Amino acid sequence: MPAYSRPGVYVNEAPLKAVVENRPGRTTASFVGQTTRGPIGKPVLINSWNSFVSVYGDINASYELGYSVYQFFSNGGVECYVVRVLTNSTTANTASTLALLHDTDKNLFTATSKLAGVDGDNITIVATKNSSNNDSSTGGGTGLLDVTVKYKGVTKETYVGLTFANATSTGSATEAINNAVSGSQYITVSSQVTNNHASGSQFNTSFTSDVTFTLASGATNGMSAKATGYVRGTTAGVAANHFLLTAENAGAWSSGLTVEISDGLEGATATSYGTFTMIVKLDGAEKERWTEVSLDSTNNRYVLSILNNYSDYLRVSSMATPDKATNTKVTAGTYSLVGGSDGTAVVTSDYTTNIAYLDQVTGDLLINLPGMSGTSEVNAAISYASTRGTGFVIIDADTTKTTASEALTAVSPYTNSGYGAVYYPGATVADPTKTGPAALRTAPLGGAIMAIYGKTERMYSVAKAPAGFNLDIGNVFGLVANYTETDEGTLYDANINSIRLVPGTGAIINGTRTLAVTAPAKYIPIRRTLNFVKARVKEISAFAVFEPNDVNLRQKVVTVIQQELRTLWAKGGLKGNTENQAFFVTCNSTNNTASTIGNGELHVEVGLALQYPAEYIIINVSQWTGGANAVESL
Repeated sequence: MPAYSRPGVYVNEAPLKAVVENRPGRTTASFVGQTTRGPIGKPVLINSWNSFVSVYGDINASYELGYSVYQFFSNGGVECYVVRVLTNSTTANTASTLALLHDTDKNLFTATSKLAGVDGDNITIVATKNSSNNDSSTGGGTGLLDVTVKYKGVTKETYVGLTFANATSTGSATEAINNAVSGSQYITVSSQVTNNHASGSQFNTSFTSDVTFTLASGATNGMSAKATGYVRGTTAGVAANHFLLTAENAGAWSSGLTVEISDGLEGATATSYGTFTMIVKLDGAEKERWTEVSLDSTNNRYVLSILNNYSDYLRVSSMATPDKATNTKVTAGTYSLVGGSDGTAVVTSDYTTNIAYLDQVTGDLLINLPGMSGTSEVNAAISYASTRGTGFVIIDADTTKTTASEALTAVSPYTNSGYGAVYYPGATVADPTKTGPAALRTAPLGGAIMAIYGKTERMYSVAKAPAGFNLDIGNVFGLVANYTETDEGTLYDANINSIRLVPGTGAIINGTRTLAVTAPAKYIPIRRTLNFVKARVKEISAFAVFEPNDVNLRQKVVTVIQQELRTLWAKGGLKGNTENQAFFVTCNSTNNTASTIGNGELHVEVGLALQYPAEYIIINVSQWTGGANAVESL
C-alpha cells in the first residue's frame, strides 16, 4: 500500500484497469536562470516585460534569461514565473571580521563571527566606555570596556568591564568572550593588545558615547554578496553611523547604488529629529525619491519602515537611536554602497537547487532554463519535472551546433523521458539592447516556444500540438542551421523537433515529440494533457479533504471532475463521439472499501481517451483514366 502522510489530494498515473460504463485550468510558464538582480530563493510571478525589468533589471548580455523572457512576451506570452539563480557554493566560507579601535588607532582586539558566510553580517557590536574607566595616557587605570553583541538588531550578549591588562587574565576580553562555558555564541576574539599606559594605549576618548560596529565582508569567499553602505551623521562633531543600508538583493549590480541625502537640517532642533530627503540612484540614474523621512521611530515616515516596506532597492539595518540634543542631523552628501558580488560561476548544482523553488508554485508548469543545453542541467530539469508529475521542460538548442549531426550528438545523452522536448536549431532574433542594422543576435527560442504553447492552449486546448503553420514565431530573421528535409527526418527519428523558415509565413515549429522513445509518451499533446488533467483534478478535488467520507462526498467529487473533463472533451481534447467514449470517473464502493475509508482515503479512478496528433499527412495522387475528360486535347 502507498504511504500517505500529509493530508491532501494525491494523484498518480496508472494503467487503465477496465472500461467502466469553473474556471478552465491554464498552464503557466516558468524560467530558471541568471539575471542582473532580483529576489533569490523564490519564484516571482511576472505579467509583462515592464514588470520583469522592474524586478530583475533590464537585459544583461551575459545572461540568456532576459532575452528569453523578452521573446516570451513579444510572442504573446501572458504571465510567467521567474527564479533567479546565483551560486549556492559554500566552499571556502570565511567568517566576517571587524577590528575595534582605540584612540591611538591600534586594534584592541579582532572580533570574528562564529556564523559562516553572509549570516555573519547580521552581527553588530556596541562598544561602551565602562563607567569606572579611569584610564589615561599617563597610566594608572584599569581601562575597562563594556561590549554588547547583537544579532539582527537584538541584544544577545553583554560583557561588562572587560580588561586589557593581559589577554590571559581573568576578565580580559579574550578570556570572557572566548570562554568555552560562559563565552559568546556569536563571536570569538583574537589579537588582543596588552594595555601599555606609557605608549598611550588608552581608549577613554574613543568611547565617550556608544559606538556601533558591524561585522562585514562575510561573503568574500565566492558567495554572492549584497553591497552595504553606512549613512553617517554627527555626534558632538564626531562622525557616527546613523544606519546601515543594504541592497534589496545580492549581486554585483548593487555596487552601482548610491544614496543622495539632502535637506538634512530641515526641522532639526534640540527637541526634534527633523526630516531629510533620500534619492536612490542606480548607475547614476534616479530610481526612487523618499521625501520627509525621519530618524524618529514614532514618525509615520520613519526611514527604516519606509525603505524596508516600500523600496525596490534598499533595506535598513543596524538602526541607531539618536539623541535629539546632539544627534539630530543626517549629513548631506552622496553615499555609495560597496561590496556587491555575483559570487563564483554558477554550476549544475546551483540549477538543481533553484529549480526546486518551483515547488512553491502549484499546478501545471512549463519550465525553461534559458541558454542551458548541457546534459547535467537538462537532465536535472527533466528529473524535477518527472518527479513533480505536472512539469514539462522546453529545452533550448545549443546555438553553436550548426549541423544536424552536431544536434544529434548534443541531444543523445538527454534522458529518455516524456517530460521534456527539445527544439533545433537556434535562430537569429531581434536584440532589444541594440539599434540599427546590427540589432540582431543568435539565440535559442525557448522563450518564444513557451509562448506558443500558451497560445495553443488558449486558442484550442492543451491536447492540440503546439506546432504548425498557424503558430509562427515572431522576430526570427534566420536560423543558425539550414536543415534539408532529410536532416529534419533524421532529427525527428531522434525526437528532436525542428524549427523551419517558411516563405510567406515565417518561422514555425515542425514537430511534436518529447524525448520519450515509445508511444504514447513520445507525443507532446498526450503528455501535456495528462499533466493538465492531474493538476486540475488535484486543484478541484481539494475541497473534499477532511469532509465526511460518504456517498454524498464521493458523488460531489465525481461531478466536479466530470465537469472539467467535459469541458476538455468539448474543446477536442479527448476523442470519442460521446462523453462515455471520451472519459469515465469512478468513485464509489468498488474502489472505496471499508478498509480504505477506515484509512482516511478516498479513491478516484479517471480514464481518458487521449488524442494522438496527426504527424504525417499521406496523400496518394494517381492518374484517373476512367473519365471522358481525363485527357484534354489542346
